[in-house]
Amino acid sequence: MQDARRHRVRGRGRRTTGSPLGKVRPDVFHGFAERHGHYRGTNTASNRQQRPGSSTGTKKLGLAGWQGNGILVWNSGTPFSITDNFTGFGNSLFNGIGGGPTRPNQIANAGLPNPSNAEFFNNNAFEVALLGTIGDSGRITLYGPHFRYFTFSIFKDFPVTERINLQFRTEISNLTNTPGYFIPNNQNDHGTTNQVPTADQIAAGAVSPAFGQVVVTSPNYTPREIQFALKLLFQGTPPC
Repeated sequence: MQDARRHRVRGRGRRTTGSPLGKVRPDVFHGFAERHGHYRGTNTASNRQQRPGSSTGTKKLGLAGWQGNGILVWNSGTPFSITDNFTGFGNSLFNGIGGGPTRPNQIANAGLPNPSNAEFFNNNAFEVALLGTIGDSGRITLYGPHFRYFTFSIFKDFPVTERINLQFRTEISNLTNTPGYFIPNNQNDHGTTNQVPTADQIAAGAVSPAFGQVVVTSPNYTPREIQFALKLLFQGTPPC
């Protein structure tokens, strides 16, 4: 029997604009988001406070014994790629046979000092690569909008009998009603990441405003929700 052995091939390439179609360039196909994880940073903070029950009478019933909980989540946004999904077969050597989204060339810094939903990144920073070439822009090298929300709850137990308590609860998700936006990272028809301009469009100032525009809310986003609940709590049988 012949021994079959697995070999790992490691390749290193140099980033050059307009490489021949089909040439392997590992550095272009792996962005920094793959090397450093899904998010640049995720921060979660939680806190629980309880009001002491030193009051008496009506004050004790209304003010003492309340407990509050808060959770704050803030992350840096999901990574995404820039692809050309609108030029189609016009940028393929195999016109009419097959193809798909291609990588554009990055010709300028994609960052903006004050990004907004109307223009989240510099839409003049990318252009369609020349016919039959692979652009030099990497995979998932940009990050979408920050995502943050604050959840808060408050509750109090009211004794009914020695072994039964009635708990009142209020839970508020996304207390500040902060909207969360998202840039899809798939090869689809969203102009945000796919409507890359040509060099002629950039020179003529005719870049589509849809390129770089944020129009999708995050799949993790929910508007503010407020819930009220009553819960009966039964204590176990005390030991003899």
